[in-house]
Amino acid sequence: MQFQVLGLPDMNFRRIRMLALAALILLSQVAKASSFPGKLVIRDKGGVPCFSLNDQDSGKHLNFQLIEVVSHGEPKGIVWMQYTLAEGPTFEFDGASSCLPYGSTWAKTGGSGNAGQLLPGTPYFVSLRAASPNRGGSGPVDYFGWFCISLAADGHPHVQQIFYDPALNRFRWDMCTPPFSYDVRK
Repeated sequence: MQFQVLGLPDMNFRRIRMLALAALILLSQVAKASSFPGKLVIRDKGGVPCFSLNDQDSGKHLNFQLIEVVSHGEPKGIVWMQYTLAEGPTFEFDGASSCLPYGSTWAKTGGSGNAGQLLPGTPYFVSLRAASPNRGGSGPVDYFGWFCISLAADGHPHVQQIFYDPALNRFRWDMCTPPFSYDVRK
């Protein structure tokens, strides 16, 4: 039996099945190389985001490698990035109580320089890569999360983590207030 697939020349079903199987194997290998054990916990520290590990990894000792905060509002793009090429620990996540404040810098790191202004109502995506000294070469661990700055009733900024709501089948973007410029670094 012959099939016309996406305007490509006729291919038989066995070939299509073999290509799909090869693609599935490749995707599974990519998934093993970069694991996503859970989301970041994004806390409010006086109107400034502070990033920590999820409960699943709260007892592990993980060394920071890279963090990137990307604006999905206007203007779009990276607002803060820090990374390290150093061997050994730079910032160690030693449990749920330790968190990495937005805009912080420390020895042995590079990055985008000063952290950009965070605007209320703008969604931000955070990705963090950490490595465990005890993982035995199995690679780094990736964490991710979404947040925005909302304004409290008194007008002060408040960090709001944005969660996916399975009942609504969407992220809760409505947790963010309308845009209003406020520099959280002051």
